[in-house]
Amino acid sequence: MKFSLVATVASLLYVSSVQARTKFTPGLTWNYALSESNFDVNKEPAKVVVVDVHSSSAKRILELKNHGKKVICYFSGGSYEDFRPDKNKFKNLRKGSQLDGWDEYYVDVSSSSILSIMKERIAVAHQKGCDGIEVDNMDACQNDHRLHLSESDCINFGKRLSEIAHDYDLAIGLKNSAYIMRRIANVYDFAINESCYTHGKNCHEYKRYFLDKGKAVFSINY
Repeated sequence: MKFSLVATVASLLYVSSVQARTKFTPGLTWNYALSESNFDVNKEPAKVVVVDVHSSSAKRILELKNHGKKVICYFSGGSYEDFRPDKNKFKNLRKGSQLDGWDEYYVDVSSSSILSIMKERIAVAHQKGCDGIEVDNMDACQNDHRLHLSESDCINFGKRLSEIAHDYDLAIGLKNSAYIMRRIANVYDFAINESCYTHGKNCHEYKRYFLDKGKAVFSINY
């Protein structure tokens, strides 16, 4: 009887934990507010707002949520940026080529060190009250040719990020990286894609792997 009671309580706690994660469903409107220079929450009709995990304060995120917004916190998971507060933790990581048009460099996502850094960033997102995270630049295995990473390296990295995010009851979005969508979408809660029909080849698969599963796909076109 005691074992049954303990098992039941544990089961209820598990269900409660899963239900605590914010859901991002098809049809939600959204907006990027990474710089927030011209962002007025009182005039913002979007239901989902994306902010930067480091530059946005917990107070600001709470304000957005008090206005009924679901808040996604952005950071780069697969690149080094020299303006981040944790930049010194990247000094011993292998770095690859520079991202086209950006002052940042791909990093070795197969390293255990990068997972430790990302776990700390995810913890920051949780502490600040974010509902979900957007992890950018997970495509080094496709776009970088200096680090010699395999597709499996990026898939394993992506799965570990999802596990860590879910441990913190945070939703996680697949940013671009459509080339691994079939292998990883089942552990992601929504997707974000930039100019899919301009640069992508797998746009139609978002319906099968996300929309048909009740998961939002947020699209940006430049």
